[in-house]
Amino acid sequence: MTTQEAPNQKIADRIKKLLALAKVNANENEASAAMGKVQELLAQYNLSLAEVENSKSKSDDTAATRTKDKYEKSAMYSFQQHLMRDIAESHFCMYWVGEKSRWTGKTWAKQKYHVLIGREANVATAKHMFDYLNGIIEQLCREQYPHPLNLSKSAISWKEGCAHRLCQRLRERKTEADEANRVKTEVTPAPTTGTALMLLTDLRRTENDLNQDFAYGDEPGTTALRRAQWLAKRDEPKETVEAKPETEKERIKREKDSKKYWEREQKKRDKHWANKDMTAFWQGHNKGNDIGLDTQIHQGGQA
Repeated sequence: MTTQEAPNQKIADRIKKLLALAKVNANENEASAAMGKVQELLAQYNLSLAEVENSKSKSDDTAATRTKDKYEKSAMYSFQQHLMRDIAESHFCMYWVGEKSRWTGKTWAKQKYHVLIGREANVATAKHMFDYLNGIIEQLCREQYPHPLNLSKSAISWKEGCAHRLCQRLRERKTEADEANRVKTEVTPAPTTGTALMLLTDLRRTENDLNQDFAYGDEPGTTALRRAQWLAKRDEPKETVEAKPETEKERIKREKDSKKYWEREQKKRDKHWANKDMTAFWQGHNKGNDIGLDTQIHQGGQA
């Protein structure tokens, strides 16, 4: 086994065991805790890879390859897209929604799908976690809205509310993990290797940069270099030009344009929420609190 394959295989084996535990465990808290352990493992994995890559020369192979994955599953609804986006970001992946035409037998229809870019292990784990959480949403919704009501306006609103809360909690947990990592890094003695410990926040930016390089076919480091150049140019001293005072005509036009903009935005929001069953939405939102995202796993269920 090459050095490139070893880290991927090790992380993949552990994650598969945890995901299998989450899928078959009848205890929802333990299943969710398994998913939390996956997140903890992913953070450790990516930090360790960053340390390995920082200690290698640029001519060496990276410790893990990147991939672009078109995941043609469960991307029809906006709540599924939002859920996958937050999962992807917490898994150090780049994400967008793709679209293609599909022949239904009678007409052409547009079909949306997920696109993920990142390290192979990160992409695979993001897909598995999406399947798990999306499956939990569908399962819990069917308990509230049995077939065929599971496709009703109320059921879709319920799913949107549940996914909305899960997305909030994923972002909250990411913020908490970043803060815990920052505190830990501050109290940890500097390593003797001469390389500083990397913060999770720095790692996320680095991974995002490398994912963008991969997406656009650029050499690794191109995005980071462009940012550094832009920052240097931004911070260059500039000649101060005295701003012209705003005329009464310009002020009236600016306020009028601003009013029109916010009126359009309000109409969009009103239309968006008018198509939902808000009672069902908040019921699903509250149910999203019951799908635990703990960072610990039950002792009897460790992989």
